[in-house]
Amino acid sequence: MSFFDAVRHRFSVLMRRDSYDRELADIFAEWNRTDISFEKRVSDLIGSGGNGLNGSFILDKKSILSDIFSDVLLGTTGLDWFFVTQRQDSI
Repeated sequence: MSFFDAVRHRFSVLMRRDSYDRELADIFAEWNRTDISFEKRVSDLIGSGGNGLNGSFILDKKSILSDIFSDVLLGTTGLDWFFVTQRQDSI
């Protein structure tokens, strides 16, 4: 499952807001940037990086909730970013 599919699924199932289309579009615009580093994109997306394309929409414990199911997360070559609940998920 791609980053896009995983986050879209998590948001659609677990997002605290009823409407999330704008948030997703802005978050994916930031994630897909090629003009800044991976570290800067992550920093912008968690809200500590300043003026990312995601604006005020950030990925944190308030916006993404854990479910009761175990997840197995697989990375590929390069850099990967996972949201993990240690007691139930494995990387």
